[in-house]
Amino acid sequence: MKKTNEPPDPNTPQSRLHRLGLFGLVSRWKEVATQPWIEQLLQIEEAERKRRSLDRRLRNARIGSFKAIDRFDWTWPTNVDRQAIEELFSLAFIDDCENAIFLGPNEQVTLCSTLSTY
Repeated sequence: MKKTNEPPDPNTPQSRLHRLGLFGLVSRWKEVATQPWIEQLLQIEEAERKRRSLDRRLRNARIGSFKAIDRFDWTWPTNVDRQAIEELFSLAFIDDCENAIFLGPNEQVTLCSTLSTY
């Protein structure tokens, strides 16, 4: 018999339960493996942890509240280049391996914090 050093598939229900720290279900896997609710439980738990992780990272980043770009008041400040800002929010600069630099007074903070949440 040939042994392989391949790691276990991380997408199996058992691997997902282990990664989530649901060790009670892992230890009783033979009893619950055929239960129809296992997949739904995994999806709910993974989605909630992903949401909470994002919330925690945003809170720790101290970005503060932000205004979605579709609610931005384009009448103030009057010197903002709307076309350049909308192009920036397409995030094409990331695909082009470029940086985005904001120069100017403090009103740019709103745009920076909004961009950071995209």
